[in-house]
Amino acid sequence: MSRQRTSLLITAVLSWVIAANLSSCQAPTPEEPAAPVSEVNVRELDAAFTQLDIAIRENVEQDQVRLIAGLAKVWEETDKLQKKRFRGQLDQGIKHENVKIRMAVFQALSSLRGGAKNREAKISTKSLVRALSLIQLEEYNDLVIQGLQSLGQLRHVSGLTVLFDHLTHKDTAVAATAITALGNYDEGKLDHRKLIFGKVITAIPDEQADGRKLKLEAAADKALASITKHSFKGKAAWKRWWSSEGQKLAKW
Repeated sequence: MSRQRTSLLITAVLSWVIAANLSSCQAPTPEEPAAPVSEVNVRELDAAFTQLDIAIRENVEQDQVRLIAGLAKVWEETDKLQKKRFRGQLDQGIKHENVKIRMAVFQALSSLRGGAKNREAKISTKSLVRALSLIQLEEYNDLVIQGLQSLGQLRHVSGLTVLFDHLTHKDTAVAATAITALGNYDEGKLDHRKLIFGKVITAIPDEQADGRKLKLEAAADKALASITKHSFKGKAAWKRWWSSEGQKLAKW
């Protein structure tokens, strides 16, 4: 199928599932009654997943990126089999040599949540942790940053260790992203938030070196304010609050 048809197809998916706009489809003939919206959505989604299979097989970057992004947006509308199918497709892209495809996968995984006990977020976090472990070269730091951002959006406790590991990354932008991502755990258990507090404070250097301290403090001020519901500026101020009050509080 042509790229033009693929583009029309993903547009139809978003139209049907997000907007539920029946007028975007051809009207049924008098002899053929309209199918229920849910039935049409399933058909459209299945067709889009098929197109993604074709794009993966033919290694068409543009189609893969667009379909991955579009299907991630309608994740909550997919059924159990479609969810499994999509995860299988994303698994193929996790270690793809094309960085744009991997970036699209990393971004998509941040939207794959829900299920009993937030099971889907746990699976997405596991996939991101595995994906990040495969990145060895510094030239892929933008990909690492996206992975950390996605972990923060998922907010699953199983992503904490990887975020902690990146707090000391030599690239200040990566370390700052890890701090920012940890700020998303504002509704986590108090023990987890206190652990995050300690890890973030420890990651900030005491001395200024190439602007790293200043940049990490800026990220930390926002992240720590999010998880503690208090506001201070700079490592020293946060440490004073922790010693005098923060560590003793039973509730933040």
